[in-house]
Amino acid sequence: MGNRNALTHGFYSAYAREKDRQSIRDAFPRDGLQQEIALLRLKIYRIVANPDAPLELLFRAVNTLARTMEVNELINRYRR
Repeated sequence: MGNRNALTHGFYSAYAREKDRQSIRDAFPRDGLQQEIALLRLKIYRIVANPDAPLELLFRAVNTLARTMEVNELINRYRR
């Protein structure tokens, strides 16, 4: 109780910042993969902006974004 490690250091740490939450809501007001894609884009932006970030982290984040977008497209095709 009271441990905020995941909030400040975890993958969803963007949700700790109101500005980021609002940016994601504005970009994709729906739930689901659209918000996950927006969050991944925000994380990639932060990785690129950090000159000390490991290149492997950027590769993994971009790969995850590409796979998530592919799954999202498959879901959208299925719903049509």
